[in-house]
Amino acid sequence: MGSFSTSAVRLGALAAFKSAVDAGSLNQAANLLFLSQSALSQQIRALETSLGVELLRRTSRGIEPTAEGSIFYDYCCEVLEQTVAVERQIRTMGEGSTEVWLGVETVLGEHLLPQALVAFRKANKDAGIRLIIDHTHEIVDAVRQGSVHLGIVPDREDDPHLRWTHLHDEPLVVICHPDHPLARAGEVDVSQLSDYPYVARESWTKCRQLSARALAEVGVSYDDLDIVAEMKTFAGKKSAVMANMGYSLAPWCGVWREVADGSLAEVPIRGYRLAYPVFLVERASCRLPKLHKILRTFLLGRTWGDAPYPRNYSGETSLRATLIEGCPT
Repeated sequence: MGSFSTSAVRLGALAAFKSAVDAGSLNQAANLLFLSQSALSQQIRALETSLGVELLRRTSRGIEPTAEGSIFYDYCCEVLEQTVAVERQIRTMGEGSTEVWLGVETVLGEHLLPQALVAFRKANKDAGIRLIIDHTHEIVDAVRQGSVHLGIVPDREDDPHLRWTHLHDEPLVVICHPDHPLARAGEVDVSQLSDYPYVARESWTKCRQLSARALAEVGVSYDDLDIVAEMKTFAGKKSAVMANMGYSLAPWCGVWREVADGSLAEVPIRGYRLAYPVFLVERASCRLPKLHKILRTFLLGRTWGDAPYPRNYSGETSLRATLIEGCPT
């Protein structure tokens, strides 16, 4: 690459280049940015001149980035995301801010958090809550980058720049179709978990990792399960179980309604209760705005008992509570 001139690389030019790559067409990108095509082309040529390389090439389908352009595209994405995060943080640093940015892992955000946030809004009527729901690693990255001040995720990482506070222990239960042999038996022994078809999440998901660790705690290897399907989403896994494709492990917050209406059966594991920890994550060095401090205090002081407890949790108290690593006993 040639000599890099930062004066030529302004945010508008970065946004123009990213839009062109995303659209695959200079004309479409120009329309989206309310620019003329010649003005957009001029910005991209200025970038290429500054960098001393060609960033885009024309193809029969439009335009695409060169090898150098692909590298520069990743740079543009990072810079623009960081800019949005910094602007958001500055806007919310004022003590009078009435907007809260909260990032939550998908299953928790869709099933555990809604009632808590309703209660928070009742107590803080002027609070505006922006909820970002995504996979665990995306939420943790958002907290790390400052896109959100607080995150709620299962499990935790070893990162000295982040602070993790235990929030809740989410029950992990066996679910199956009401006509499944496990449902008819009424409970399952850990030795039987490998005897029936199992519906899993994909191996990269946190749900899969937590389930594998929970089963390992009771002496069952995930590799020994008869996995008949691997689902990308929690909703897909739940639908497969409801269709009697097999049984599965699932966080209680995501299935208790289906158990209550009879479309799923919850089967206690004889002698055990499974659960995984849920954490509130924030940057260790970050000064929280006033409203975020109020939300943090609310979440840490909340009793997470909106849903009825699974059978093993409301019955025999001498059962072994198996909480995977990081969760207090």
